[in-house]
Amino acid sequence: MFQVYEYLSQFFSQQPVFDEDGFAHFLLEEIDEELDVDITPITQWNDDLLKNKLLLDCDWANTFALSWLQDGKERLQVQHLHIREVKFFHETYELTNGNHQDEAALLFYSDELPGRVLRVQLLPNLRVQLVIEFA
Repeated sequence: MFQVYEYLSQFFSQQPVFDEDGFAHFLLEEIDEELDVDITPITQWNDDLLKNKLLLDCDWANTFALSWLQDGKERLQVQHLHIREVKFFHETYELTNGNHQDEAALLFYSDELPGRVLRVQLLPNLRVQLVIEFA
């Protein structure tokens, strides 16, 4: 059976602890154009740690939530979706100047979002999109 927690733990090579509500938290941030993944337990969170983070939260029942904090203010929140599958997308594009650009994203599929996919872009920068699923 698919497990969001196991998938994200393997993908990010980190295993966060579960909080008292049964959720694990992956804290994503862009630092110097690189993706940083932090799994600091919720009991150790502070305003400085949460200043600019994309939080991916999940439990053992595949419940998933997402929050984006910018300058310490919550800017985006997606609450409690049951995720049936996560896929990884990666593609390298050639830019007009001849350089290459990597694009990578995690695609979250939920029956609660029929015809839609929650897309969390990791490269070249963090971005969250709710996109139409094309068959």
